[in-house]
Formats: sequence, structure tokens, C-alpha cells
Amino acid sequence: MIERFPISVIIVSWNTRALTLAAIDSVFRQNDPDVEVIVIDNASGDDSVSQIQRCFPQVRLIVNDRNRGFAAANNIGMHAAKGELFLLLNSDAELISPRLFDVVRGKFAGRPDIAAIGGKLIFPSGRVQAMGRTFLSLKSVIKEQLLFASMCPQNAGRRRHPLVVDYIDGAFMAVRRQVFEKIGGFDERYFMFAEDMEWCRRMKNSGWKIVVLPELVIRHYHGAAAKLHFRRMLFHCLVSSCRFISQFENDSRAKSVYDIFLIGFLLRIMLSLMRGNGLAMEYCRALIEGLTMRPQLKRLLTED
Repeated sequence: MIERFPISVIIVSWNTRALTLAAIDSVFRQNDPDVEVIVIDNASGDDSVSQIQRCFPQVRLIVNDRNRGFAAANNIGMHAAKGELFLLLNSDAELISPRLFDVVRGKFAGRPDIAAIGGKLIFPSGRVQAMGRTFLSLKSVIKEQLLFASMCPQNAGRRRHPLVVDYIDGAFMAVRRQVFEKIGGFDERYFMFAEDMEWCRRMKNSGWKIVVLPELVIRHYHGAAAKLHFRRMLFHCLVSSCRFISQFENDSRAKSVYDIFLIGFLLRIMLSLMRGNGLAMEYCRALIEGLTMRPQLKRLLTED
């Protein structure tokens, strides 16, 4: 018999009203009485707050007075949470698998060495997006930015058994409260991007394992909020990636990663023009911002 640990589902919302409502609904459709839902709204400019209050009055809603970023908002949610397990769910993600919470409980109960559990993230088309990832490195940045290589393992969707991985996406991340109490939550210097990777790195450095359960399926609309401000998304991704490399490797490699990203932006300008997808100007603006901020890289990587 599965011990029914109370679970706190934490959803950070920012200008994704329809997706956020769908995410909340997917949690309640699990019909699990030992689950609470906490939504942290990062000062949305739409009517997300009023719609959540109207459609789901049972949700604990925390409204920030400004956009605190993904890391800080999740930390606020975890501090407020009552559960023994936290399940971080993106506002643009939906739980698909039945009895998902019982599967998570069962795995944690049998494996005290596991800090966090992820699942199979799929695109709306059904194609596998991710089943765990490897830590960022100079080599992987070169492959992704210059060679356009996917960081998702080949044939990932065919795997049926639990996988031990480097890290899991913050779009769906089940974590023990004990982890939060021992090593803290997300590093809030990461406004968005790489905060999940950095947190999992600290978990692994503390002796825990990160596991993916392929039977847990989550539909992820991938960056729905970020795409509203694509240039800023690109720049945050650049800075957060460099911060991770600087934190766990060295500043010299972080500088190389920064420059590789800039070259990647340039390549994507040309590719976007060829494809006519309307993103060329956004990549161009991100490239200009990156070049402008390049002399201040050290400050970017150390400031809170």
C-alpha cells in the first residue's frame, strides 16, 4: 500500500491565463485528495488572477507585485507549501498520466536516495521533448548553438525503465521537502533558464540521485510565456548558461560560452531570414544586446 504523502503542486504564472487554467485543471482531474495547488502569479498583465479565483477558488493564490522570475517565484511557493513533496509544474504544462501522484509517492517511498523525479515531457504533437538532460558544458553548447544538434537523447521516447540523469526540466519536477530544507531552493540569481540545472547539480553534489520515470507523461507547450518576449528570453538563456559554466567550471569557459551563443544568434538570424519565420529581428536585437553587454560579463555573472 502506498503511503499517501501530502503533495504541494506549485505553478508559476505570468500572462498565460488559458494555459495556466488548463494546467490547474489537469491537476484536479487526477482526483487526489492529498494534493494542494499553489499558484504564484508574477504580476501578470492579463486577467489571470481573476480567472483563477473564479474558476478554481480552492487554489492558494499568491500574487507578486512584480515579475520576480521563475526561480524566486517557485521558492515563494515552496516556502508556503504544506506538503512533504513538492511538484513544480510549469503554467504551460499539463499532467496526462492517470494516478500520477501515486506513482511519484511510490517511487520516493522506496528510494530515499532520490531527491527529484521527472517524467516524459512531450510536445502537443506527441513528439518527445525531453526525458532528463545532461549538464551544460562548453562541448554541448558548441553542438547546440553552432551545429544545431538536439540535446535530447536519441530514441528517448522508447525507454520504459527509470533513468538516472544529470537534471530534469523545471516544467515538471517532483522534489522532497527534505531537499529544500537541506540545500535550499532555486538560486534566485537565475531569473529564468538553467535554474533547474543548477539546483539538480547541488542535489547531486549532496549525494542524491535525479530520476526520470518514463511512465509519467506531461504535455508541455514549451516556453509559451517566454515567447511573448523572445529577445529577453534569448538574453536570459545566454546569461544563465554562462553563469552555470562560471559557477561549476571557470570564468574562462563561461566567456567562451558567451561568444559561442553570440555566433549562434548570428547563424539564427540568417536561418530565420531563409525560413521567413519572423524571428530574425528578435535574434538581431539579442545579438546587439549581447555584444553591448559583453564588456560587463563579469558583473552579469555575479550580480544578484
